[in-house]
Amino acid sequence: MNTTATLTILAGSLLCATTGAARQTEAWSYDRLFQQADVVVIASAGNTLPTKQKWAEPLFDPQQFRGVITQFRVASTLKGSPSQSIKIFHYAYANSQAPINDGPTLVSFISGPVSLDMKPLQQGITETKFLAKKRETRSNGAEYLLFLKKRQDGSFVAVSGQIDPSFSVRAIFNMDALQND
Repeated sequence: MNTTATLTILAGSLLCATTGAARQTEAWSYDRLFQQADVVVIASAGNTLPTKQKWAEPLFDPQQFRGVITQFRVASTLKGSPSQSIKIFHYAYANSQAPINDGPTLVSFISGPVSLDMKPLQQGITETKFLAKKRETRSNGAEYLLFLKKRQDGSFVAVSGQIDPSFSVRAIFNMDALQND
């Protein structure tokens, strides 16, 4: 009787089992990003304008995306010789729709003032005592560490490609204003 019950449970478990599917992504270490980049900069974002460029990747429906160009002001160059103003070509979701499950990891850039809300994760955490304010508004936007490849037209794209450009972009926020002097 015990064997029959065990086999029945095992057979039922196998029949109910499902398979999971996920999109495979590459590993992008800082070393790999730096080596494959034509240009590595710290820059702040300006205007983002639409382009007529259509989604060219074989994955995902092209109607779900629109091409955009974001203008950047270069603050510091770590590799390459870019001008003080560069353009980055990337994609955004069309119609501001929600991201696709297991879809591309697209990027967007903050170009205006930044407001940060600060609160402790748990009550009694002493590491948060250095916070002078609960909200801090910065007059300048974020800066970004960008690992880029130069295109034929002189603009740039993320080293990690158009499907997962987020691997080539790191936002940098100045946290000095949040500390007590």
